[in-house]
Amino acid sequence: MNWKDSLVKGIELNNVKKIRKQEYYYKSLNKNLVEGYLKENWEIDKEFKYKTRMKKIKAFDEIFENDVWMLFYNLGFKMMNKDRSFSIPYNKEENLTQQIDVFAADDETVILIECKATEIINKKQDFKTEIEALKGKSEGMITAIRKQFPEHKIKIIFSTKNYNVSQRDRVRMEEFDISYFDEDKISYYKALTEHLGNAARYQLLGNLFANKRIQGLHNVVPAISGKMGGYNYYSFSIEPETLLKLGYVLHRTDSNKDSMPTYQRLIKKQRLKSIQEFIENGGYFPNSIIVSIETGKKGLKFEKVKSNVDNTSLSKLGFLHLPQAYKSIYIIDGQHRLYGYSNTKYKETNTIPVVAFENLEQEEQIKIFMDINENQKAVPKNLRNTLDEDLKYESKDPKEMREGLALKISRELGENRNSPLYNRVVVGENTITPERCITLETLSKAIKESDFLSKYKNNNLISYGKFDQSNNDKTYERLYPFIVDCLTYMQKEIGEDEWNKTNDDKSAFVKNNVISGFIRVLNSLIIYLTDKNKINPLSDNPKKNIL
Repeated sequence: MNWKDSLVKGIELNNVKKIRKQEYYYKSLNKNLVEGYLKENWEIDKEFKYKTRMKKIKAFDEIFENDVWMLFYNLGFKMMNKDRSFSIPYNKEENLTQQIDVFAADDETVILIECKATEIINKKQDFKTEIEALKGKSEGMITAIRKQFPEHKIKIIFSTKNYNVSQRDRVRMEEFDISYFDEDKISYYKALTEHLGNAARYQLLGNLFANKRIQGLHNVVPAISGKMGGYNYYSFSIEPETLLKLGYVLHRTDSNKDSMPTYQRLIKKQRLKSIQEFIENGGYFPNSIIVSIETGKKGLKFEKVKSNVDNTSLSKLGFLHLPQAYKSIYIIDGQHRLYGYSNTKYKETNTIPVVAFENLEQEEQIKIFMDINENQKAVPKNLRNTLDEDLKYESKDPKEMREGLALKISRELGENRNSPLYNRVVVGENTITPERCITLETLSKAIKESDFLSKYKNNNLISYGKFDQSNNDKTYERLYPFIVDCLTYMQKEIGEDEWNKTNDDKSAFVKNNVISGFIRVLNSLIIYLTDKNKINPLSDNPKKNIL
Protein backbone atom coordinates (compact mmCIF):
# COMPACT_ATOMS: atom_id res chain seq x y z
CA MET A 1 0.00 0.00 0.00
CA ASN A 2 1.34 3.42 -0.98
CA TRP A 3 1.60 5.78 2.00
CA LYS A 4 -0.24 8.44 -0.04
CA ASP A 5 -3.34 6.20 0.05
CA SER A 6 -3.64 7.05 3.75
CA LEU A 7 -4.35 10.69 2.85
CA VAL A 8 -7.88 12.01 2.41
CA LYS A 9 -9.39 14.80 0.33
CA GLY A 10 -12.78 16.08 -0.79
CA ILE A 11 -15.83 14.59 0.95
CA GLU A 12 -13.70 12.12 2.93
CA LEU A 13 -11.59 15.02 4.26
CA ASN A 14 -14.76 16.80 5.41
CA ASN A 15 -15.92 13.65 7.20
CA VAL A 16 -12.59 13.36 9.04
CA LYS A 17 -12.89 17.03 9.99
CA LYS A 18 -16.20 16.38 11.77
CA ILE A 19 -14.52 13.76 13.96
CA ARG A 20 -11.33 15.75 14.55
CA LYS A 21 -13.13 18.86 15.80
CA GLN A 22 -14.90 16.91 18.57
CA GLU A 23 -13.26 16.92 22.00
CA TYR A 24 -14.98 13.65 22.97
CA TYR A 25 -15.19 10.09 21.73
CA TYR A 26 -18.78 8.89 21.41
CA LYS A 27 -20.24 5.37 21.58
CA SER A 28 -23.81 4.09 21.51
CA LEU A 29 -24.19 1.08 23.83
CA ASN A 30 -26.71 -1.40 25.10
CA LYS A 31 -27.73 -0.38 28.59
CA ASN A 32 -26.23 -3.47 30.21
CA LEU A 33 -22.73 -2.33 29.10
CA VAL A 34 -22.91 1.18 30.60
CA GLU A 35 -21.58 0.24 34.05
CA GLY A 36 -18.38 -1.20 32.62
CA TYR A 37 -17.70 1.90 30.56
CA LEU A 38 -18.33 4.18 33.55
CA LYS A 39 -15.49 2.40 35.36
CA GLU A 40 -13.21 3.28 32.40
CA ASN A 41 -13.91 7.03 32.76
CA TRP A 42 -16.66 7.23 30.16
CA GLU A 43 -19.63 9.51 30.90
CA ILE A 44 -23.30 9.23 30.01
CA ASP A 45 -24.05 11.74 27.27
CA LYS A 46 -27.67 10.91 26.45
CA GLU A 47 -30.20 8.23 27.39
CA PHE A 48 -32.43 6.64 24.76
CA LYS A 49 -35.13 3.99 25.08
CA TYR A 50 -32.91 1.02 24.27
CA LYS A 51 -29.45 2.57 23.99
CA THR A 52 -27.19 4.93 25.93
CA ARG A 53 -24.76 7.28 24.23
CA MET A 54 -21.51 7.50 26.13
CA LYS A 55 -18.70 10.02 25.79
CA LYS A 56 -15.09 10.21 26.89
CA ILE A 57 -12.84 13.24 26.58
CA LYS A 58 -9.82 12.80 24.34
CA ALA A 59 -6.31 12.95 25.76
CA PHE A 60 -4.81 16.43 26.08
CA ASP A 61 -2.10 15.79 23.47
CA GLU A 62 -4.66 14.43 21.01
CA ILE A 63 -6.88 17.50 21.45
CA PHE A 64 -3.90 19.74 20.66
CA GLU A 65 -2.96 17.59 17.66
CA ASN A 66 -6.53 17.84 16.36
CA ASP A 67 -6.49 21.59 16.99
CA VAL A 68 -3.42 21.93 14.76
CA TRP A 69 -4.96 19.60 12.16
CA MET A 70 -8.13 21.73 12.13
CA LEU A 71 -6.06 24.91 11.68
CA PHE A 72 -4.50 23.60 8.47
CA TYR A 73 -7.86 22.32 7.28
CA ASN A 74 -9.35 25.80 7.80
CA LEU A 75 -6.34 27.33 6.03
CA GLY A 76 -7.50 25.53 2.89
CA PHE A 77 -5.11 22.59 2.63
CA LYS A 78 -6.84 20.07 0.37
CA MET A 79 -5.17 16.78 1.26
CA MET A 80 -4.45 15.66 4.84
CA ASN A 81 -3.79 12.58 6.96
CA LYS A 82 -6.83 10.63 8.08
CA ASP A 83 -5.74 9.53 11.56
CA ARG A 84 -2.93 9.33 14.11
CA SER A 85 -1.39 6.20 12.59
CA PHE A 86 -0.24 8.00 9.42
CA SER A 87 3.45 7.55 8.58
CA ILE A 88 5.94 8.29 5.79
CA PRO A 89 8.89 6.07 4.73
CA TYR A 90 12.36 7.53 5.19
CA ASN A 91 14.65 4.91 3.64
CA LYS A 92 15.20 3.78 0.05
CA GLU A 93 13.43 0.44 0.49
CA GLU A 94 10.51 2.29 2.14
CA ASN A 95 10.26 -0.30 4.92
CA LEU A 96 11.19 2.15 7.71
CA THR A 97 8.61 4.81 8.48
CA GLN A 98 8.14 7.89 10.67
CA GLN A 99 4.75 8.61 12.24
CA ILE A 100 3.52 12.12 11.36
CA ASP A 101 0.94 13.92 13.51
CA VAL A 102 -0.30 16.29 10.83
CA PHE A 103 0.26 16.11 7.06
CA ALA A 104 -1.18 18.96 4.97
CA ALA A 105 -0.84 19.57 1.23
CA ASP A 106 -2.24 22.24 -1.09
CA ASP A 107 -1.48 22.95 -4.76
CA GLU A 108 2.02 24.30 -4.01
CA THR A 109 3.23 23.06 -0.62
CA VAL A 110 3.45 20.08 1.73
CA ILE A 111 3.62 20.67 5.49
CA LEU A 112 4.61 18.06 8.10
CA ILE A 113 3.88 18.86 11.76
CA GLU A 114 5.17 17.11 14.88
CA CYS A 115 3.01 18.01 17.92
CA LYS A 116 3.95 17.95 21.61
CA ALA A 117 1.59 19.01 24.40
CA THR A 118 1.48 18.88 28.19
CA GLU A 119 -1.17 19.87 30.71
CA ILE A 120 1.56 21.31 32.95
CA ILE A 121 1.76 25.02 32.19
CA ASN A 122 5.21 26.29 31.18
CA LYS A 123 6.89 22.90 31.59
CA LYS A 124 10.61 22.88 30.81
CA GLN A 125 11.59 20.09 28.45
CA ASP A 126 14.68 19.15 26.45
CA PHE A 127 13.66 18.18 22.92
CA LYS A 128 17.18 17.54 21.60
CA THR A 129 16.52 13.84 20.92
CA GLU A 130 13.20 14.42 19.14
CA ILE A 131 14.51 17.30 17.01
CA GLU A 132 17.66 15.45 15.95
CA ALA A 133 15.65 12.32 15.13
CA LEU A 134 13.28 14.39 13.01
CA LYS A 135 16.19 15.97 11.18
CA GLY A 136 17.88 12.59 10.65
CA LYS A 137 14.80 11.19 8.94
CA SER A 138 13.80 14.36 7.09
CA GLU A 139 15.94 13.76 3.99
CA GLY A 140 14.41 10.32 3.43
CA MET A 141 10.87 11.60 4.07
CA ILE A 142 11.36 14.49 1.66
CA THR A 143 12.62 12.05 -1.01
CA ALA A 144 9.47 9.95 -0.56
CA ILE A 145 7.23 13.02 -0.70
CA ARG A 146 8.87 14.33 -3.87
CA LYS A 147 7.93 11.12 -5.67
CA GLN A 148 4.28 11.96 -5.07
CA PHE A 149 4.50 15.79 -5.04
CA PRO A 150 7.44 16.60 -7.35
CA GLU A 151 6.81 20.36 -7.70
CA HIS A 152 5.77 21.11 -4.11
CA LYS A 153 7.75 23.03 -1.51
CA ILE A 154 8.14 21.06 1.73
CA LYS A 155 8.43 22.30 5.30
CA ILE A 156 8.64 20.53 8.67
CA ILE A 157 7.11 22.21 11.75
CA PHE A 158 7.73 21.33 15.40
CA SER A 159 4.72 22.54 17.40
CA THR A 160 4.27 22.63 21.19
CA LYS A 161 1.71 23.62 23.79
CA ASN A 162 2.55 24.60 27.38
CA TYR A 163 6.23 23.75 26.99
CA ASN A 164 9.01 26.21 27.83
CA VAL A 165 11.27 25.33 24.90
CA SER A 166 14.90 26.26 25.50
CA GLN A 167 16.81 28.70 23.37
CA ARG A 168 19.23 25.89 22.56
CA ASP A 169 16.40 23.82 21.06
CA ARG A 170 15.13 26.84 19.13
CA VAL A 171 18.59 27.39 17.63
CA ARG A 172 18.83 23.67 16.85
CA MET A 173 15.55 23.80 14.92
CA GLU A 174 16.67 26.88 13.03
CA GLU A 175 19.93 25.18 12.05
CA PHE A 176 17.96 22.13 10.84
CA ASP A 177 15.48 24.29 8.86
CA ILE A 178 12.61 23.15 11.08
CA SER A 179 10.02 25.82 11.86
CA TYR A 180 8.86 26.17 15.45
CA PHE A 181 5.23 26.95 16.29
CA ASP A 182 4.25 27.39 19.94
CA GLU A 183 0.66 27.89 21.06
CA ASP A 184 0.97 31.67 20.50
CA LYS A 185 1.70 31.14 16.83
CA ILE A 186 -1.07 28.56 16.49
CA SER A 187 -3.50 31.00 18.15
CA TYR A 188 -2.39 33.78 15.79
CA TYR A 189 -3.13 31.74 12.67
CA LYS A 190 -6.43 30.56 14.14
CA ALA A 191 -7.45 34.18 14.76
CA LEU A 192 -6.24 35.19 11.30
CA THR A 193 -8.21 32.35 9.72
CA GLU A 194 -11.36 33.44 11.54
CA HIS A 195 -10.96 36.86 9.91
CA LEU A 196 -9.57 35.93 6.49
CA GLY A 197 -10.77 32.39 5.89
CA ASN A 198 -8.31 30.31 3.87
CA ALA A 199 -6.71 33.54 2.56
CA ALA A 200 -4.70 33.46 5.81
CA ARG A 201 -2.67 30.79 4.03
CA TYR A 202 -0.79 33.57 2.20
CA GLN A 203 0.53 34.83 5.54
CA LEU A 204 1.46 31.31 6.64
CA LEU A 205 3.35 30.54 3.41
CA GLY A 206 5.17 33.86 3.68
CA ASN A 207 6.33 32.85 7.15
CA LEU A 208 7.35 29.29 6.24
CA PHE A 209 8.92 29.95 2.83
CA ALA A 210 10.32 33.47 3.20
CA ASN A 211 12.56 34.38 0.23
CA LYS A 212 11.82 31.05 -1.52
CA ARG A 213 10.98 31.32 -5.22
CA ILE A 214 7.34 31.15 -6.33
CA GLN A 215 7.19 29.07 -9.49
CA GLY A 216 5.38 30.50 -12.52
CA LEU A 217 4.71 33.92 -11.02
CA HIS A 218 4.50 36.77 -13.55
CA ASN A 219 6.60 39.47 -11.91
CA VAL A 220 7.16 42.26 -14.49
CA VAL A 221 4.89 45.33 -14.26
CA PRO A 222 4.87 48.72 -16.03
CA ALA A 223 5.91 51.34 -13.45
CA ILE A 224 6.98 54.92 -12.82
CA SER A 225 10.10 55.43 -10.70
CA GLY A 226 10.85 58.42 -8.49
CA LYS A 227 12.47 59.53 -5.24
CA MET A 228 10.83 60.55 -1.99
CA GLY A 229 12.38 61.18 1.43
CA GLY A 230 15.73 59.86 0.25
CA TYR A 231 14.22 56.55 -0.89
CA ASN A 232 13.56 55.08 -4.32
CA TYR A 233 9.90 54.36 -4.95
CA TYR A 234 7.81 52.95 -7.76
CA SER A 235 4.18 53.43 -8.68
CA PHE A 236 2.39 50.60 -10.50
CA SER A 237 -0.76 48.49 -10.73
CA ILE A 238 -0.87 44.79 -9.96
CA GLU A 239 -3.35 41.93 -9.62
CA PRO A 240 -4.33 41.38 -5.94
CA GLU A 241 -3.61 37.64 -6.23
CA THR A 242 0.03 38.35 -7.15
CA LEU A 243 0.55 40.86 -4.34
CA LEU A 244 -1.08 38.49 -1.84
CA LYS A 245 1.50 35.82 -2.69
CA LEU A 246 4.45 38.19 -2.49
CA GLY A 247 3.19 40.25 0.44
CA TYR A 248 3.53 39.88 4.21
CA VAL A 249 1.88 41.83 7.02
CA LEU A 250 3.94 42.45 10.17
CA HIS A 251 1.14 41.96 12.70
CA ARG A 252 1.96 43.06 16.21
CA THR A 253 1.26 39.78 18.02
CA ASP A 254 3.16 37.32 20.23
CA SER A 255 3.58 35.04 17.22
CA ASN A 256 5.71 37.55 15.30
CA LYS A 257 8.29 38.22 18.03
CA ASP A 258 11.04 36.86 15.77
CA SER A 259 10.20 39.52 13.15
CA MET A 260 10.47 42.53 15.49
CA PRO A 261 9.91 45.36 15.08
CA THR A 262 6.33 44.76 13.95
CA TYR A 263 3.53 47.29 13.79
CA GLN A 264 0.35 46.22 11.97
CA ARG A 265 -2.98 45.77 13.69
CA LEU A 266 -4.71 42.42 13.23
CA ILE A 267 -7.17 42.48 10.36
CA LYS A 268 -10.74 43.09 11.54
CA LYS A 269 -13.27 40.48 10.39
CA GLN A 270 -16.26 42.81 10.12
CA ARG A 271 -14.30 45.46 8.24
CA LEU A 272 -12.94 42.85 5.84
CA LYS A 273 -16.41 41.45 5.22
CA SER A 274 -17.80 44.88 4.34
CA ILE A 275 -14.87 45.52 1.96
CA GLN A 276 -15.44 42.18 0.22
CA GLU A 277 -19.14 42.98 -0.24
CA PHE A 278 -18.21 46.42 -1.56
CA ILE A 279 -15.83 44.88 -4.13
CA GLU A 280 -18.28 42.14 -5.14
CA ASN A 281 -20.86 44.86 -5.85
CA GLY A 282 -18.50 46.62 -8.27
CA GLY A 283 -16.79 48.95 -5.80
CA TYR A 284 -13.13 49.87 -5.99
CA PHE A 285 -10.45 51.83 -4.11
CA PRO A 286 -8.52 54.44 -6.12
CA ASN A 287 -5.98 55.13 -3.35
CA SER A 288 -2.69 53.26 -3.37
CA ILE A 289 -1.51 50.44 -1.14
CA ILE A 290 1.84 51.38 0.46
CA VAL A 291 4.53 48.68 0.55
CA SER A 292 8.24 48.13 0.97
CA ILE A 293 9.97 45.73 -1.43
CA GLU A 294 12.82 43.77 0.15
CA THR A 295 15.71 43.11 -2.23
CA GLY A 296 18.75 43.03 0.05
CA LYS A 297 21.95 44.32 -1.55
CA LYS A 298 20.94 43.27 -5.04
CA GLY A 299 18.39 46.03 -5.69
CA LEU A 300 15.38 46.03 -7.98
CA LYS A 301 15.73 45.70 -11.74
CA PHE A 302 14.03 48.62 -13.50
CA GLU A 303 14.21 48.83 -17.30
CA LYS A 304 13.62 52.38 -18.49
CA VAL A 305 11.51 52.81 -21.60
CA LYS A 306 13.39 54.43 -24.48
CA SER A 307 11.67 57.58 -25.73
CA ASN A 308 12.34 60.30 -28.30
CA VAL A 309 10.56 62.81 -26.08
CA ASP A 310 12.86 65.28 -24.30
CA ASN A 311 11.83 64.51 -20.73
CA THR A 312 13.49 66.43 -17.90
CA SER A 313 11.16 65.01 -15.25
CA LEU A 314 12.73 63.22 -12.28
CA SER A 315 10.15 60.49 -12.78
CA LYS A 316 11.04 57.72 -15.21
CA LEU A 317 8.81 55.26 -17.07
CA GLY A 318 9.78 51.62 -17.42
CA PHE A 319 9.26 47.99 -16.45
CA LEU A 320 9.81 46.90 -12.85
CA HIS A 321 10.95 43.34 -12.09
CA LEU A 322 9.45 42.32 -8.74
CA PRO A 323 11.07 39.59 -6.62
CA GLN A 324 9.55 36.17 -7.29
CA ALA A 325 9.68 35.12 -3.64
CA TYR A 326 7.42 34.73 -0.64
CA LYS A 327 7.55 37.48 2.01
CA SER A 328 9.47 39.83 -0.30
CA ILE A 329 7.00 42.73 0.03
CA TYR A 330 5.88 44.19 3.38
CA ILE A 331 2.39 45.72 3.40
CA ILE A 332 2.66 49.05 5.28
CA ASP A 333 -0.82 50.45 4.61
CA GLY A 334 -3.85 48.90 2.90
CA GLN A 335 -3.95 45.35 4.28
CA HIS A 336 -7.77 45.42 4.50
CA ARG A 337 -8.08 46.64 0.91
CA LEU A 338 -5.68 43.97 -0.32
CA TYR A 339 -7.20 41.07 1.62
CA GLY A 340 -10.65 42.34 0.70
CA TYR A 341 -9.96 40.91 -2.77
CA SER A 342 -8.72 37.52 -1.49
CA ASN A 343 -12.05 35.68 -1.56
CA THR A 344 -13.64 37.51 -4.49
CA LYS A 345 -13.85 36.77 -8.21
CA TYR A 346 -11.87 39.95 -8.91
CA LYS A 347 -8.56 38.94 -7.29
CA GLU A 348 -7.15 37.90 -10.70
CA THR A 349 -9.14 40.17 -13.03
CA ASN A 350 -8.74 43.55 -11.28
CA THR A 351 -5.60 45.53 -10.60
CA ILE A 352 -4.89 47.73 -7.60
CA PRO A 353 -2.58 50.79 -7.39
CA VAL A 354 0.61 50.42 -5.37
CA VAL A 355 3.30 52.81 -4.17
CA ALA A 356 6.38 50.72 -3.40
CA PHE A 357 9.50 51.85 -1.57
CA GLU A 358 12.72 49.92 -1.85
CA ASN A 359 14.30 48.35 1.26
CA LEU A 360 12.67 50.57 3.85
CA GLU A 361 14.02 49.94 7.34
CA GLN A 362 11.27 48.54 9.56
CA GLU A 363 11.56 51.56 11.86
CA GLU A 364 10.83 53.78 8.84
CA GLN A 365 7.87 51.55 7.97
CA ILE A 366 6.54 52.12 11.49
CA LYS A 367 6.83 55.90 11.08
CA ILE A 368 4.94 55.81 7.77
CA PHE A 369 2.29 53.54 9.29
CA MET A 370 1.82 55.83 12.28
CA ASP A 371 1.83 59.01 10.16
CA ILE A 372 -0.88 57.60 7.89
CA ASN A 373 -3.03 56.28 10.72
CA GLU A 374 -2.64 59.40 12.85
CA ASN A 375 -4.80 61.20 10.34
CA GLN A 376 -7.23 58.31 9.86
CA LYS A 377 -8.34 55.78 12.45
CA ALA A 378 -6.35 56.38 15.65
CA VAL A 379 -3.79 53.76 16.63
CA PRO A 380 -4.98 52.20 19.93
CA LYS A 381 -3.07 53.52 22.95
CA ASN A 382 -1.59 50.17 23.98
CA LEU A 383 -0.43 49.44 20.41
CA ARG A 384 1.12 52.92 20.24
CA ASN A 385 3.07 52.19 23.44
CA THR A 386 4.26 48.92 21.89
CA LEU A 387 5.33 50.66 18.69
CA ASP A 388 7.04 53.42 20.66
CA GLU A 389 9.45 50.79 21.99
CA ASP A 390 10.73 50.15 18.46
CA LEU A 391 10.91 53.84 17.59
CA LYS A 392 12.64 54.95 20.79
CA TYR A 393 14.91 52.04 21.70
CA GLU A 394 17.56 53.07 19.16
CA SER A 395 16.90 56.83 19.49
CA LYS A 396 19.79 59.27 19.71
CA ASP A 397 17.83 61.22 22.31
CA PRO A 398 18.99 59.70 25.67
CA LYS A 399 15.60 60.29 27.33
CA GLU A 400 13.69 58.62 24.48
CA MET A 401 16.21 55.77 24.43
CA ARG A 402 15.47 54.95 28.07
CA GLU A 403 11.73 55.26 27.50
CA GLY A 404 12.16 52.63 24.79
CA LEU A 405 14.11 50.42 27.20
CA ALA A 406 11.41 50.71 29.87
CA LEU A 407 8.82 49.68 27.28
CA LYS A 408 10.95 46.73 26.15
CA ILE A 409 11.36 45.44 29.70
CA SER A 410 7.61 45.82 30.27
CA ARG A 411 6.78 43.95 27.06
CA GLU A 412 9.26 41.15 27.81
CA LEU A 413 7.74 40.73 31.26
CA GLY A 414 4.47 39.91 29.51
CA GLU A 415 5.82 37.88 26.56
CA ASN A 416 8.79 35.94 27.93
CA ARG A 417 8.00 32.55 29.46
CA ASN A 418 10.67 33.02 32.15
CA SER A 419 8.67 35.91 33.62
CA PRO A 420 6.04 35.44 36.37
CA LEU A 421 3.96 38.01 34.43
CA TYR A 422 3.93 35.90 31.25
CA ASN A 423 0.61 36.43 29.45
CA ARG A 424 -0.53 38.84 32.19
CA VAL A 425 0.50 42.05 30.34
CA VAL A 426 -1.55 43.60 27.51
CA VAL A 427 0.83 43.93 24.54
CA GLY A 428 0.06 45.37 21.08
CA GLU A 429 -3.55 44.70 20.14
CA ASN A 430 -4.03 41.81 22.53
CA THR A 431 -7.34 42.20 24.29
CA ILE A 432 -7.72 42.78 28.02
CA THR A 433 -8.91 39.62 29.78
CA PRO A 434 -9.38 38.71 33.46
CA GLU A 435 -5.91 37.11 33.32
CA ARG A 436 -4.18 39.62 31.01
CA CYS A 437 -4.92 42.96 32.66
CA ILE A 438 -1.62 44.78 33.39
CA THR A 439 -0.91 47.58 30.92
CA LEU A 440 2.40 48.50 29.32
CA GLU A 441 1.80 52.09 30.34
CA THR A 442 1.60 51.22 34.04
CA LEU A 443 4.68 48.98 34.00
CA SER A 444 6.87 51.26 31.91
CA LYS A 445 5.87 54.33 33.97
CA ALA A 446 6.93 52.59 37.18
CA ILE A 447 10.29 51.68 35.64
CA LYS A 448 10.85 55.15 34.11
CA GLU A 449 10.02 56.96 37.36
CA SER A 450 12.34 54.73 39.39
CA ASP A 451 16.08 55.33 39.79
CA PHE A 452 16.94 52.24 37.78
CA LEU A 453 17.67 54.32 34.65
CA SER A 454 19.45 57.63 34.18
CA LYS A 455 17.26 60.72 33.85
CA TYR A 456 17.68 63.49 31.29
CA LYS A 457 16.14 66.86 30.53
CA ASN A 458 16.86 68.63 27.23
CA ASN A 459 19.64 66.07 26.58
CA ASN A 460 21.29 67.03 29.89
CA LEU A 461 21.95 64.36 32.50
CA ILE A 462 20.02 64.95 35.73
CA SER A 463 20.82 61.75 37.65
CA TYR A 464 22.66 58.48 37.09
CA GLY A 465 20.61 55.27 36.98
CA LYS A 466 21.49 52.52 39.45
CA PHE A 467 21.52 49.91 36.65
CA ASP A 468 22.28 52.20 33.71
CA GLN A 469 25.23 51.05 31.56
CA SER A 470 24.82 53.94 29.04
CA ASN A 471 23.81 51.28 26.52
CA ASN A 472 20.29 49.91 26.23
CA ASP A 473 21.27 46.31 25.44
CA LYS A 474 23.75 46.07 28.33
CA THR A 475 21.36 47.79 30.74
CA TYR A 476 18.57 45.43 29.69
CA GLU A 477 20.79 42.39 30.33
CA ARG A 478 21.30 43.60 33.92
CA LEU A 479 17.94 45.13 34.83
CA TYR A 480 15.47 42.70 33.24
CA PRO A 481 16.79 39.56 35.04
CA PHE A 482 16.79 41.48 38.32
CA ILE A 483 13.11 42.42 38.00
CA VAL A 484 12.21 38.86 36.93
CA ASP A 485 14.06 37.38 39.93
CA CYS A 486 12.33 39.77 42.32
CA LEU A 487 8.90 39.01 40.85
CA THR A 488 9.69 35.29 41.05
CA TYR A 489 10.59 35.70 44.72
CA MET A 490 7.30 37.54 45.31
CA GLN A 491 5.40 34.83 43.42
CA LYS A 492 7.02 32.09 45.53
CA GLU A 493 6.28 33.83 48.82
CA ILE A 494 2.66 34.51 47.90
CA GLY A 495 2.08 31.03 46.49
CA GLU A 496 1.18 29.78 43.01
CA ASP A 497 -2.56 29.53 43.69
CA GLU A 498 -2.86 33.11 44.87
CA TRP A 499 -0.53 34.46 42.18
CA ASN A 500 -2.47 32.73 39.40
CA LYS A 501 -5.79 34.27 40.41
CA THR A 502 -7.39 36.50 37.77
CA ASN A 503 -9.56 39.57 38.09
CA ASP A 504 -12.58 37.26 38.01
CA ASP A 505 -11.13 35.51 41.07
CA LYS A 506 -10.57 38.89 42.77
CA SER A 507 -6.78 38.71 42.51
CA ALA A 508 -5.06 40.77 45.19
CA PHE A 509 -1.61 40.78 43.59
CA VAL A 510 -1.31 40.49 39.80
CA LYS A 511 -2.94 43.81 38.95
CA ASN A 512 -1.75 47.24 37.82
CA ASN A 513 -1.48 49.07 41.12
CA VAL A 514 0.13 46.20 43.05
CA ILE A 515 2.81 45.35 40.48
CA SER A 516 3.53 49.05 39.95
CA GLY A 517 3.84 49.53 43.69
CA PHE A 518 6.11 46.48 43.98
CA ILE A 519 8.53 47.96 41.42
CA ARG A 520 8.58 51.25 43.34
CA VAL A 521 9.33 49.37 46.59
CA LEU A 522 12.20 47.59 44.81
CA ASN A 523 13.46 50.99 43.74
CA SER A 524 13.48 52.25 47.34
CA LEU A 525 15.35 49.14 48.52
CA ILE A 526 17.97 49.52 45.78
CA ILE A 527 18.50 53.19 46.70
CA TYR A 528 18.87 52.31 50.41
CA LEU A 529 21.26 49.38 49.87
CA THR A 530 23.33 51.33 47.36
CA ASP A 531 23.65 54.33 49.65
CA LYS A 532 24.81 51.98 52.44
CA ASN A 533 27.41 50.47 50.07
CA LYS A 534 25.81 47.06 50.54
CA ILE A 535 25.41 46.47 46.81
CA ASN A 536 26.55 47.86 43.46
CA PRO A 537 23.88 47.16 40.80
CA LEU A 538 26.25 48.23 38.03
CA SER A 539 28.65 45.36 38.69
CA ASP A 540 27.11 42.86 41.13
CA ASN A 541 25.36 39.71 40.06
CA PRO A 542 21.69 40.75 39.84
CA LYS A 543 20.73 37.97 42.30
CA LYS A 544 22.96 39.57 44.95
CA ASN A 545 21.19 42.92 44.84
CA ILE A 546 18.38 41.98 47.20
CA LEU A 547 17.65 38.28 47.01
